[in-house]
Amino acid sequence: MKYTLTNFFCPKSNYTEIGRSITPAAPGAARLQFAEGLLNQFKNMSQDEQLQAMRDLVNKVSTPVSRAYGVFTNNTKLAFWYTLAELMEAGVVIPVPPSYGLSEEANKTLSTIQSLDFNKQITVLRNAVCDMGIDPLA
Repeated sequence: MKYTLTNFFCPKSNYTEIGRSITPAAPGAARLQFAEGLLNQFKNMSQDEQLQAMRDLVNKVSTPVSRAYGVFTNNTKLAFWYTLAELMEAGVVIPVPPSYGLSEEANKTLSTIQSLDFNKQITVLRNAVCDMGIDPLA
């Protein structure tokens, strides 16, 4: 089964559960400083723009946001999404609607990831985020 980040856009309890797993390994502040500008752009967007920007990243649509994200290292990409999830939970970035429910396939994916050991969870999540966006240097 291929894991994509879209499987992790799920109700707060589910993405919080994944977040608990990666919190100890979340890349340090040095990596986040590279993503800070893009995160600030998200904070200044309307909720509709935030949602569209996330969709564009996942779908590899060539936009200024996707190209800025594309130059990040894989660890910075992981830190970016981790921070974005925290901003979603805090209500700074468009949250997942409380009524949103995961599909059966997404629930299975989440369960599979949760059953992996810690290092494999990080690898799966890193692999999910590394193929998003557009690398303008490629």
